[in-house]
Parts: sequence; structure tokens; C-alpha cells
Amino acid sequence: MKRKEKPINEYLELICSLLIDQFNVRYEHFSKEDFKKEANERYVERDWGYKIGEYFKDLAYYEVQDECNSQVHHDIYIPSKDFIIELKYLKNWNSSSHTQSARKQWAPYAKDFQWLEKELLSGKKTKRAFLLIWCNCLNYFGQVMQLGTSRGIRNPVNKDRLVYFPFLMNNKANLDEILTRDLIYNYGKNFPCQLDLNTIGKGNIDMDCLFLGNENDRLHIAIYF
Repeated sequence: MKRKEKPINEYLELICSLLIDQFNVRYEHFSKEDFKKEANERYVERDWGYKIGEYFKDLAYYEVQDECNSQVHHDIYIPSKDFIIELKYLKNWNSSSHTQSARKQWAPYAKDFQWLEKELLSGKKTKRAFLLIWCNCLNYFGQVMQLGTSRGIRNPVNKDRLVYFPFLMNNKANLDEILTRDLIYNYGKNFPCQLDLNTIGKGNIDMDCLFLGNENDRLHIAIYF
């Protein structure tokens, strides 16, 4: 009897849960400031590809960064299972004001979400995933993700982008104008949950989000599949 294949999200839930446990032990005694420094300076995106992929041992292949002849064009590829995983590590860099507040623009994240949407529409629901990984050392999520419609202290949320982050909720009573700094983690919500992409004109795409992490965890991970 042929063994039933596990979907990609089941593998990733276990792997990512173990990574969170490891970070909790490693950074148990770090202050918030020291941990933020580690998050920004010690780790780069490629590190996380290896951390996730190492659980698949020799089955995993990785894209060679800055190499046009790379045989793999995704962050992690497991050909024996037809698994493809894209990931982004959320952190800050030194800004023009010499503070660690710069972040990636929205475009790279939009590109990966669009890739996953296309794959899901082609029937790859159990074979494709996109991961967001960040250290829990922020005052608010908008410090590493461009959720706003503008810049500045009073930065209204782009509600089309907010659809992709079901683990966030508004901390203020004003529903007409949600500011990026008002969004907090909704730790009490049940995950995984399906994204309502139809509300932003994407149609009925079956995309789910599994948010891993709680208030005391050093690492937070969102798995989209």
C-alpha cells in the first residue's frame, strides 16, 4: 500500500516550530535591545534557507545567489517531493539617518505572493509555500514590513496589503483610519486560516496562512500555502 504523501505545510509546521524552540533557548537571556542587534546584524536571508532546508538533508537544493547559471531558481527546492519554498527574512538596515530602521520595499514581498497565487491556481496547493520569518524584537510589525500608504509617524495602513497578514489586528477603536503602529499580533486567533483574496480582486484563490509564535517566543514565522 502506497504511503500517503504529507503536504508541504505539515513538514514546515514541524520544522519551524523546532526553530522557534531553538531560538527561545539560544536567546533566553538577551535583552530586547541586544536581541534586535543580533536579528539585524547576525542573520541574513540565506541563513534561513539553510536552516529550513537542512531538515530535508541531501534532498534539498538551494539557489546560488548572484549566480545566473544557478540550476535552482527558488530559495529551497526538494525535487523528490516536488516541493518549492520561497522565503523572506524581515529585518532592518542602517538608514540614511544612521539608525537601524530601513526595511525592504513592498515589491519583493508582492512578487512572492503573486508567485504563490499562480502556483496555487495551477493545482500545487500541497507542494508550494512562502515563508516570512522575523525576530520578535519589534515595537510593531510595520517596522519591518511596509504596510503603510505613506511615510511618517501617522502612516495609514494599505488595506489591500493587510489582507495578507491575518495575524495582525487593530489595537485602536478607530476603524476608519488604521495606522501601522496600531497593528498588534492576534495571538488568540485560530490558525491556519484562509486569506480572503477575493476582497482585493484576486479571485477565489485557496491560500492559507499558518502563524507560528506567541508573545514570549523569540521567533515568529508565517507560512503561506
